[in-house]
Amino acid sequence: MSRLLNFHSPDEGLRHAIMRSRSRGRQHCPVACHRSSRWAAVTRYVLVRGVRCATGTEVIDHFSPPPSLLAPDLWEADASTIRAVVAAAAFESPHSARAAIRCTAALFSWAHEMGLSTDPEALFTPDRVDAYVGSKSSLTVRSRGTYRSMLRRVGRAATVRAPWPPLAEDLGPGAAASTPYTADEVHRFWQAVDAQATKRRRRTMRTILALGLGAGVRTSELVEVTAADISLHEGAGVLCLTLTDRVTPIRAEYADVVDDLCARNPTGPLIGAPTSARDRLHRYAKGTEIPMDVPPLKVRRLRSTWAVAVLSSGITISEFNRIAGGVSARTLDMLTQHVPCRTKHGEYLRLAAGR
Repeated sequence: MSRLLNFHSPDEGLRHAIMRSRSRGRQHCPVACHRSSRWAAVTRYVLVRGVRCATGTEVIDHFSPPPSLLAPDLWEADASTIRAVVAAAAFESPHSARAAIRCTAALFSWAHEMGLSTDPEALFTPDRVDAYVGSKSSLTVRSRGTYRSMLRRVGRAATVRAPWPPLAEDLGPGAAASTPYTADEVHRFWQAVDAQATKRRRRTMRTILALGLGAGVRTSELVEVTAADISLHEGAGVLCLTLTDRVTPIRAEYADVVDDLCARNPTGPLIGAPTSARDRLHRYAKGTEIPMDVPPLKVRRLRSTWAVAVLSSGITISEFNRIAGGVSARTLDMLTQHVPCRTKHGEYLRLAAGR
């Protein structure tokens, strides 16, 4: 897709801030990535009203929304509140802070249009955030996910009484290695793809992200997948990956990317030419770069991110195990802590009661 450079609506401007890189393929990088000085020069600051901002705090201090996002008179009335709630979320990355404050300004604009209170305790609730994000039908699924992630983080930090579910508990050593990535982190990974120095590295990153987030593949499977393993399921009508122990549907938001990878690489592993190295994925990923302000990209964390997305879609545990190839009880316990609970009008209680 082409980059969004001309903004004719608030949604387009927000989409640019959150998903700056929408070019063809749009993927990110992998396992053994190093953080080079070149990335520091590219991502260390953002321009806000002509000012170079290197921290989230600087972005918040200098930010002022365009009239199409929030009317000047409303900004004058709400500026201190908007800045305070976003600052409470402690975004260190200037990119994340800019996206978050734009999302927050847009939420306040929507609240004024709907005649709702802009008091943070009333506005930043799970139901209000979901209602706002749901109203943005013109956005892609990924963009809406990023909006929701940003506003939930702000809401948790800026409210005391709002009924936000608790964050996942620390599960001990090794738990962080399987914690799902946030929507913002996934976005930053995708941005890194087109910044890679070579075509081979871009292909490697694109494949790892597409198959990790789109099908939840394991490391050993990732280096073996070929175009012949991807096909349209006749009954379901969705693109699927056929592995030795399961058939896994490709998540809709990544289906086009996987299809493009197959078209460009009809033979051999999608990730690249086979290598004799013992740690094949490390060999493929060698030399790739990721931004300094995001965590390392790990295949198992991509798989966890995929798993949470699948479990959040309403699939049953037995169906999930069938497409995931089985997960341990401990892993499933960790994953379910990241799956949103359908608390609106006690929906989860009604479902559990069989009504």
